[in-house]
Amino acid sequence: MDRQKEYKKLDKRTTRKAQTYFEGYLTGLLRAIEIVQRRDVHPQTLTWLIRERDRTLKEMEVLDEQP
Repeated sequence: MDRQKEYKKLDKRTTRKAQTYFEGYLTGLLRAIEIVQRRDVHPQTLTWLIRERDRTLKEMEVLDEQP
């Protein structure tokens, strides 16, 4: 977990800002997935959105593991 080591270097203020950023990004991704599912789009678009959602959730888990 290289990211975990990087986040340990961050102070609490920066970590809170990153958490807020990820929450907003995740909200946008979830909304985009809802919209895309109602339309006829290239399957790669949905695949990319889901991959980004999963990556963001992993990043948020790493932030939550911080003491």
